[in-house]
Amino acid sequence: MNGRGVDQALVPADVEHRGLLRLVPSPRAVFSALALFGAFGNAGVHAFHLSPSLAGLAAVAPALFVEWALVRRVWNLIFRYQAAECSPLSELLLAEASAVTRFRNGRGMVSTVRDGRLVQLRAQLRESEEALTVNVGDRLIIEEVDARRERVLVSLLR
Repeated sequence: MNGRGVDQALVPADVEHRGLLRLVPSPRAVFSALALFGAFGNAGVHAFHLSPSLAGLAAVAPALFVEWALVRRVWNLIFRYQAAECSPLSELLLAEASAVTRFRNGRGMVSTVRDGRLVQLRAQLRESEEALTVNVGDRLIIEEVDARRERVLVSLLR
């Protein structure tokens, strides 16, 4: 966090930079301009029957203009959208899960829905149920969540 409480990793793409850094184009702008330069140069050679060197010179201005006037605005619009923040793993407590693998020695993989997405986690059966057989597709309930290790303690759902 900086002094204003804004994490620099979360600064939007369209923020203006100060100093000499503002003169350095972004990789997105460079690649977009090069793609447009190639498209306009190719159009100059094939549609207007210009020589390749003349088509290359003539393609510079429209490529830069289209990148500045259109493509940059579209990219900035796209970069404004971001996914919603995930809820903490601890919210999976008492959620229903499904066995993805057969449990061996009381351990296996389970899948559950977290924030509308299917996630898979390492799971361990409760000590009193470790001897039970858990097959693929069996329904389980999450009793404890170890968010740091991304694993859960489960028991069979009856």
